[in-house]
Amino acid sequence: QYTDGHGGRHSWSTSVPVTLSNPKAPVVTVQTNGPKTFAPGPEGSNESTGIRTCVRDTDGGIVKVDTVVRDGDGKVVKTLGDQESVQTFSYDNCHYWDANYHSWDGTDEAGKQVADGTYSIDVTATDAGGLSDTETLNGVHVDRRVPGDLLKPAAGGTLAGTTDLEFKPTNGFDGIQTVYL
Repeated sequence: QYTDGHGGRHSWSTSVPVTLSNPKAPVVTVQTNGPKTFAPGPEGSNESTGIRTCVRDTDGGIVKVDTVVRDGDGKVVKTLGDQESVQTFSYDNCHYWDANYHSWDGTDEAGKQVADGTYSIDVTATDAGGLSDTETLNGVHVDRRVPGDLLKPAAGGTLAGTTDLEFKPTNGFDGIQTVYL
């Protein structure tokens, strides 16, 4: 814009194509969708645990998501999702209808039961530009111990009328208040 000798103001414009680029990595949110301590397998109660994952990205596009379970040493024991195409959302809150769900039944890649212990679940989202984010759900416990023993009445006994029950909790199972038969 300029002012001419007579005080008139003049301006002009031209079109110049430009590309603005300030990419940001997607943001992963992981929430539990099941118990963090569970007893999977035929000798347990066949429980599983689950996670709910949401991915936020400023462009609301498609990202690739990997979901893996790691043991206490960080070794991958099970892949729950490998390069899944996931629709992202561009707003701040993760709603159940935005989420992707995975469950883990306590098995490894070969389908064998993992050892009792503490595990983590990593979810990594990578956008088309190669930017990524990883969120980890720590403290997932596999625990197949029996919570306790029924001492009275004796196994194989016959009950008639009213009888007393005696239950002995396994060490570490503090706070048991109710036993269902």
